[in-house]
Amino acid sequence: MRDEVYMRRCFDIARRALGNTSPNPIVGCVIVHDDRIIAEGWHKKAGTPHAERNALANVKDADRKHLSQSTIYVSLEPCAHHGRTPPCCDALLQMNPKRVVISVVDPNPKVAGKSVRRLREAGIQVDVGILEQEGRWLLRRFATSMLEKRPYIILKFAQSADGFIGQSDKQVWLSSAIAKRLVHRWRAKEDAILVGSKTAILDNPALTVRHANGRNPLRLLLDRQAIVPHSHQLFDGQTETVIYTSKGSTHLNQTKVECIETSNTNPIQSILSDLQARDCLSLIVEGGAQLLNHFIQHDLWDEARVFTTRKSIGHGISAPIVRGELLYSEKVGADRLDCFINPLNSFLRGD
Repeated sequence: MRDEVYMRRCFDIARRALGNTSPNPIVGCVIVHDDRIIAEGWHKKAGTPHAERNALANVKDADRKHLSQSTIYVSLEPCAHHGRTPPCCDALLQMNPKRVVISVVDPNPKVAGKSVRRLREAGIQVDVGILEQEGRWLLRRFATSMLEKRPYIILKFAQSADGFIGQSDKQVWLSSAIAKRLVHRWRAKEDAILVGSKTAILDNPALTVRHANGRNPLRLLLDRQAIVPHSHQLFDGQTETVIYTSKGSTHLNQTKVECIETSNTNPIQSILSDLQARDCLSLIVEGGAQLLNHFIQHDLWDEARVFTTRKSIGHGISAPIVRGELLYSEKVGADRLDCFINPLNSFLRGD
């Protein structure tokens, strides 16, 4: 169907802004007249025009006479409320297109079908649910934040062929260089990244984007006992960093490093609440095993990306066990990457 072709184009251009729109969703819009794309646009950054207004602004003068006979394809229901930008629904009503095709109704209660009703009441044909499952996948970060009041949580780890995530007394590199580059591309697309104190001490990670293009995520360290030396890379001031500790908020001389006192009984929930307040739509949890297992045991995860390598290390820390729905499995260099989704994520189920 042609509708699916144009909707997939909406998805493709929306992904260009992944990692740059929080707390807004990524959205793509395509305007079609007589089976010809006359303009397209996507939401590029929070506070700037949305996809529909960018698409309308990109219509050439020679094609403006066709707008009332055009079809608007958009990956997410146009907004119906005033935020930092005016409602896109109003812009479409002024344009008065022949038809509007929407993949997913907005989960935001401020919208939630209101634009669909307004457009239909104005006599515009509105079709909803084109490639809806793919559209929900595109929207998963925003929807989880909107519906669950927390970031979309991605667990990421590598395990040896014999089922270990590492060893307690030394750093063990498991995944390949190709996998490492892929992980850095992932980092550039998500809002925050978290490790625990044991991983920070043993591996001394930078948690920055170095082997890909893109901006650094917000670095997070859960260090309840304040045991990670300030000489470690997480305190280098290279990028914005938050240290969560139960030892009380302490003054740090390093720039871009913030220390926050967190609950000793439920520190993970404190972190998630803080990220929600910071408008972070997504979080990568990189370990170690104790931290990953906490998220798994409390069903606080939405997606898990697990590398399995050919290496065996004989003994060590057992890798977490993820019981989710296998979304895909693929080769990444010499490693295998399995991606799981949590079946409890109601939005991805289509509930």
